[in-house]
Amino acid sequence: MKFMLDSNVYDLLVASPDAKAAAMQRSREGRDVLLMTHVQNDELREIPDREKRTSIADIPTQIVPTYGVVFDVSAIAHASVKPRRSTRYVRAAAARRGTRSSVQRLSTRRQCS
Repeated sequence: MKFMLDSNVYDLLVASPDAKAAAMQRSREGRDVLLMTHVQNDELREIPDREKRTSIADIPTQIVPTYGVVFDVSAIAHASVKPRRSTRYVRAAAARRGTRSSVQRLSTRRQCS
């Protein structure tokens, strides 16, 4: 399974050697993947306690992009501005729910202008 943990949870993992060992074992076995954004990674790298920072860095994670860009915060190589789903997917999901998607509402507004 894939998990994205709040940065504070890493504190709990390193505070409990058993929990950290279990998380690392499950990751090595491919049962779990811990996802992390560059923002979380930056936060964790700024931990003043070197031993804690190193212990957290030992935990295997997979960096995933954030959606959107914030000036002077986002790492451009790890941020995305393209939609995650195609317009067709969004419209089909809205049709299944019996609603109009925001894409359809936007399209209608543009056609009426």
